[in-house]
Amino acid sequence: MTLHKKLKIRLFLVNVLLLFMLNPIIASELDDLAACGGVIVGNGAGDYTITGNEDAFRDAFFLAQIAYLGHSTSNNYGAETLKIADGIFGANTDKIIMAINSETFDSNTYEEVIACYRMIGIWYAEEVLDDSISSDTWNRIKNHVTNQFSIMKRVLDAGI
Repeated sequence: MTLHKKLKIRLFLVNVLLLFMLNPIIASELDDLAACGGVIVGNGAGDYTITGNEDAFRDAFFLAQIAYLGHSTSNNYGAETLKIADGIFGANTDKIIMAINSETFDSNTYEEVIACYRMIGIWYAEEVLDDSISSDTWNRIKNHVTNQFSIMKRVLDAGI
């Protein structure tokens, strides 16, 4: 085997190794955005069900969904990774809504909500303000989020 061929094989193996080592780190960022997105949507849903403040709910929903979808669509995540992240998003939305409904929303939960708003804010500063996502992608995301907001508002209005 030639030296050139050996180097190509080694380079390939190093790339494969890096791919498997970095994948959990990349997925971790998606999972963090999903968790915080869910917390923010849950908090906004609580505002809506308790006070009827639809604007607060809409703002929270759009902020969280656009950050989550913006990140997930601008990276090449596999279907299984996205499915898990969607579950994390939903579970954290439910967690906050249940804390509000059961009156167990305490200072620790409040701090979690604030930390999530910070994290999403940092994401916007890094991703959106850098124009790293195309305007076509943003328009598709905004349309999707608008439709999802209408569905979730309908669910909340039904008392579910």
